[in-house]
Amino acid sequence: MPNSACPLCTNMAVKMYLWRGYRIQKCRTCGLEFLEERPSESQLAAFYQDISQKKMVNSEIRAKKIDYSFGKYLENYSRHSSKTNPRFADVGGGVGYYAAAAQKHLSSVFLVDYADDALNFARDELQVKNVIRADAQNSHRALAPHSIDYLLFRHILEHVIDPIGCIQNLCKSLSTGGVLQIETPNVASYEHLIRPHIIVENFKILKSDNKAMSTLDLLYQAGRKSLSGINPPKHLWGFTPDSLTSLLRQCDMKILDVLCKPFGDPVFDPLYYDFHSLSNRNGLGKLYYYVEQLGTFAFKNSGSNLVVLAQHNQSS
Repeated sequence: MPNSACPLCTNMAVKMYLWRGYRIQKCRTCGLEFLEERPSESQLAAFYQDISQKKMVNSEIRAKKIDYSFGKYLENYSRHSSKTNPRFADVGGGVGYYAAAAQKHLSSVFLVDYADDALNFARDELQVKNVIRADAQNSHRALAPHSIDYLLFRHILEHVIDPIGCIQNLCKSLSTGGVLQIETPNVASYEHLIRPHIIVENFKILKSDNKAMSTLDLLYQAGRKSLSGINPPKHLWGFTPDSLTSLLRQCDMKILDVLCKPFGDPVFDPLYYDFHSLSNRNGLGKLYYYVEQLGTFAFKNSGSNLVVLAQHNQSS
């Protein structure tokens, strides 16, 4: 079977490996990682039914971390917009931490998510006022056209079946000059190299699925696979700074800022160590904890969290 064309730039991709039965390809030009054949919507729905509810904890410590994070978000937003009280929406915002933090600063805040239990938690436990049930791909049907000045889309894009269509739909809710902030894993980062246990796990999975691949190739692919990049059926896409900015420009958006921040960054990944704390680790895991702390500084501007701010200038 011939290699596929990149869905973004249409240049030819190179087959890399099989991963749990899915064939991963990578664009030679923009670096986008994608699947030769994506799972169906029913397969994805079945997968997401089993997602853990570990984020549903009403913690004062977590709230303070998110408050700090969102305060920095607003500072960054204000560098690109003169609006002091923007209408804000967190699309795919889950249990509502960021929407709750936004309510302390802004008068018009909306949380959009498809999961009833997440929305109930946000409304009942975090007192988020405006909760809307809708999936990320079709959030424009739930938000008034051109009504949102600042739209947060945090670690959702890599999950959707059609990222170009999804961004185009998000733009329908943005006001003229509105700002879209996207966060997604950065598959161009080498932050995973300070986590050798991840490389070992990658090697085991690759060896199981790629019987004909040499040991040297297996080691190469295990070492280059990003920490939280393409990982079907969870993550269907793996973006680089080049591929994500290319996607946004195709949707008639102006790139304002591109950041690559590490895991555990206090602004862009404030809860990482809540879910990967020292108390939850044993043996070498405790050593890795301190190595990861060093990695927060070593990969300060080249980490695994890709953040892009883009501005919508179209009236359509």
